Amino acid sequence: MSKKAIVSILVVLVIIIGVTAYLQRGDLAERRELMEKATFMVTFGEEQVIHEMADIRGLGETEFTAVLRGGGRPGREYTFTGVPLRNLIVGIGEVNLADVGMFVVKSADGFTVAFTSEEIMAEDNIYIVYKQNGEPLGTRADGGTGPYRIVVRQDPFAMRWARYAVELELKTE
Repeated sequence: MSKKAIVSILVVLVIIIGVTAYLQRGDLAERRELMEKATFMVTFGEEQVIHEMADIRGLGETEFTAVLRGGGRPGREYTFTGVPLRNLIVGIGEVNLADVGMFVVKSADGFTVAFTSEEIMAEDNIYIVYKQNGEPLGTRADGGTGPYRIVVRQDPFAMRWARYAVELELKTE
């Protein structure tokens, strides 16, 4: 491949990255604001429900253990306090799960992860947590992983766990 072709490809990639960053700029600002206020938004089409910490805690708070593995290190067991993520869907009008093709969790740092209806509705699987080992998760500014974090108990390597979680978007098929 010639130098000219490589340079052209690099220029196109830089333009694509720049346009994508520009388009997500507003979304990231909104996500940062949600994180600073310790609120979590659930959206379905045009409908939005904002949950505050007290609202979330009232949706079935539970304590459980999960093992965090990664980085070639042995797994460490943590005790989390949170609520099944599916409980936050309550209050979103008439949601027919058959119409929801994907559940997308968005984080303040731009990370996103998608789940199926089956994963969301599975017992003892996906949680929105706000405490680890009895202590609040803390914010990114103070070196924490919250105020909210998504923990997937049936994910053995924590690849789909999401720190700084701020939104759950229900996408139709």
